[in-house]
Amino acid sequence: MKVKTIRKFFIFIFGTMIGIITILFIFKINLQTKIIGNTEHIEKPEINFNNILSGKYQQKYDNYFKDTFPIRTFLIKGMNQILYNFGTLNNIEKG
Repeated sequence: MKVKTIRKFFIFIFGTMIGIITILFIFKINLQTKIIGNTEHIEKPEINFNNILSGKYQQKYDNYFKDTFPIRTFLIKGMNQILYNFGTLNNIEKG
């Protein structure tokens, strides 16, 4: 019984996270903050029949989506904070 409850809890949490990300993406709600540093803004590619057939559109859209993924900056900043708190980040010592 306890295992089923834990399993349902994690499925609920995972589903909620996926649902929130989907809603943010569908309604184009941008809660992201700018990442400071060497970043490159990629424009959304235009749909072109020849580019779709050659595979160029998929590659360009993949690069665009990697740059504009909802909550991307929060995940990057969170990972950087974890690395800073519990490890070394570019051999920088806290102090």
